[in-house]
Amino acid sequence: MIRNIKRREIIKALDKIGYHGRPGRSKHLKFEYFDSEGIKRITVSIPKGRRELPPGTLAAIRDRIRLSSKQFDDAVKCPLKSNDYKKVVHKFIKDGKL
Repeated sequence: MIRNIKRREIIKALDKIGYHGRPGRSKHLKFEYFDSEGIKRITVSIPKGRRELPPGTLAAIRDRIRLSSKQFDDAVKCPLKSNDYKKVVHKFIKDGKL
């Protein structure tokens, strides 16, 4: 897994794979993923105020959005696109895990 990832890089990656930011006043930024029928499937929180996220926080975000370490790294580095992520989420839905 990539180390020293900045908060804005995670936000950019989430936006790229299809997450939508949700406004709020909490200590975290909330992002939601909706499937093709418009049903909210996944919500993930990103802490505000930290420039670089610690490895444990990155692992929690990765687990929450259902990506392997390699897929997460690809999302941050750019190769993972929205359609590829839809396939990952669809597999979890089909398996009844989401």
